[in-house]
Amino acid sequence: MKKIVGVILAMVLSGCTAHWTNIDLKPEGADSLNAYSGGKKTTSCVAVMNDLRVKSNGQEVNASSEFQKRFVTNLKDTKIFESVITDMPTTKPEKYVNFALTVNENQDTNQGANVAKGFFIGLSLYLLTPVLPLSYDFDSEMLLNATRWDGKTKQYVAKGQGSASYHLFANAPMAGGEVRAKITNNNLNALMNQLVRDTEFLYGL
Repeated sequence: MKKIVGVILAMVLSGCTAHWTNIDLKPEGADSLNAYSGGKKTTSCVAVMNDLRVKSNGQEVNASSEFQKRFVTNLKDTKIFESVITDMPTTKPEKYVNFALTVNENQDTNQGANVAKGFFIGLSLYLLTPVLPLSYDFDSEMLLNATRWDGKTKQYVAKGQGSASYHLFANAPMAGGEVRAKITNNNLNALMNQLVRDTEFLYGL
């Protein structure tokens, strides 16, 4: 009997480290960044990334240097601009677009529900682990404001939402990080594709 119980527990605990993600809301153009390939190509339009703000659960936080570099790289990958800079030179280019990105993130660790699930899992000697996964919810909205050299402005928006589910002994930060990375990537791709579709405005044609 002890051997049977041991085998059952081993089977249960072997699944305790599993985790998976679900994307509930994905913006149009999220799957990949499609670079500009139109006939009219400017050689003088410059992108200037001059403001980047991130709010997490309503509180402003510092944007990571990795995210800043990622956004600049994405702008370059659109193939729309001659160059992408973070500071306006003393002599301004003839044509340029100032970009200001605001990221509003909300994350919910579902602490109350997860604690309750953990309690019942413990009472069951972890037998309920596979059927009572813990959860983490995340949503993000990116607002990209573009201001042309002549003062004309336009806003581009991308929204994403998803969740991570994981068993009691799984790596919760890893599970949460995966869903955040997927939603961030989706939103950035969507924003860049909106720019590619709107080159007439960006070029002032």
